[in-house]
Amino acid sequence: MTQSTTAPAPAPSAAQAPDLTAAEAAQYLRTGQLDAAAYLGALAGRRDWAEQLGVLIHDNFPALLESVAGSQDAASQDAPLAGIPVVLKDTIDAAGMPTTGGTPALKDHRPAEDAPVTARLRAAGALVAGKANLHELSFGITSNNAAFGPVRNPFDPARVAGGSSGGCAAAVAIGLVPAALAADTGGSVRIPAAYCGIVGFRPSAGRYPSAGLVPVSHTRDTVGPMARSVADIILLDAVLAGQKPPAAARRRADAAGLPLDGLRLGVPESTFGQDLEPEVEACFRSTLAVLEAAGAELVPVQLREVLDLADPAGQTIALYEVAEDLAGYLAAGGASASVQDVVDAVASEDVRGIFEAAAALRKSGDAAYRQALADAATARQLYQAAVEEAGVAAVIQPTAPVTAPEIGRDTTIELNGREVPTFATVIRHANLGGVLGLPGISLPAGTSAAGLPVGVELDTVPGADADLLWLARQVEALLPAAPRPVPGAPAAAGK
Repeated sequence: MTQSTTAPAPAPSAAQAPDLTAAEAAQYLRTGQLDAAAYLGALAGRRDWAEQLGVLIHDNFPALLESVAGSQDAASQDAPLAGIPVVLKDTIDAAGMPTTGGTPALKDHRPAEDAPVTARLRAAGALVAGKANLHELSFGITSNNAAFGPVRNPFDPARVAGGSSGGCAAAVAIGLVPAALAADTGGSVRIPAAYCGIVGFRPSAGRYPSAGLVPVSHTRDTVGPMARSVADIILLDAVLAGQKPPAAARRRADAAGLPLDGLRLGVPESTFGQDLEPEVEACFRSTLAVLEAAGAELVPVQLREVLDLADPAGQTIALYEVAEDLAGYLAAGGASASVQDVVDAVASEDVRGIFEAAAALRKSGDAAYRQALADAATARQLYQAAVEEAGVAAVIQPTAPVTAPEIGRDTTIELNGREVPTFATVIRHANLGGVLGLPGISLPAGTSAAGLPVGVELDTVPGADADLLWLARQVEALLPAAPRPVPGAPAAAGK
């Protein structure tokens, strides 16, 4: 075997820095080919754009720029994320920074300690660049936040960035940071990733620590990373899971013949392949054709029985758990506000309605909740049985059945000539993974004629995270290059 003589890639200029992935930037910083202060300065140059889109609730770039001036210590660490700035969804604690949950009652809440996931990022050399805007208290999919303003889609500011982690997705999409740490209950990482043209990963339930997180549901919540490449997600996953970053983050596996030869993918045609927005449908069919041409075998998988149990169970679980889980978070973090204080000050009408429904459910006793937990467990068993019976490595579907709705369409949107509920429609595909605790990843798969990103999601059985991430790298290599938004571009609506 001969040694490669490929010349090393030239060092990037400061102007190119915002386009680097986290792994690329970390390598350039370690080798000294990229100056840490220049790198941070280039990313900070996107802050005006971020402000126009409503991305951040707390901006920590000024403190980072001051700390890095005249010092290269952060960049010289032998750590996988040394010198890499990330933003955190403003439900994840970072010592000394506010954790507002996107709600008025917590605007002055400053936890004294990092959440465990934040501590793991810092131990890997990452820098916390700020806290990102979100749907208030994570209870929604638009990130149209009545308290802190809406998060706008970088590809069309008249449209939503998705939710609940819209600020994180927009921050990565515009190059403010190469990676973000968000949280997912029923699609809150994967949906905004799809709407903003980036990669979003929900791990198996329990893979990452969950303390120090403003909760929705301890049964369903998980932290999840966002980035512009699967390689970065693999790197972040290792850090967050407390593992050594694997070689898979730095190289693609060799393949003989077609790249997906021997791979079987499940297509849930009867549940997630119907009633799609036409351009989502076209993108999804194109993706399936590309994968089939690369050697994949597409296999029907039936999930109707799973969905019929999981969807109502998931809603009941979240509504029942939120008050007690929120009380536990507030007490553990030393917050001055009570749950009632938080509920009384909720600014977003849709979120107020959710807390009213949650209170009514708890008043009725715990029988419905216990049944929901049992139904979710049964649905998980049925899902695993369906995947095993089909002999598939993963299930593939559009991440959402529609492209990003217009801001303000919080109640209903139009789909195929009729008005449908916004929340239930947008989460129709992604919610299942959140109820069952599945690992799932959304990949950019193309754009609509109006330039709006479309995502496809790969899901698999709990615990198979590493296999899913390896598969996602293979699929990513076959898909079109992810779109990039342009600062100040006119809204696609009305073109």
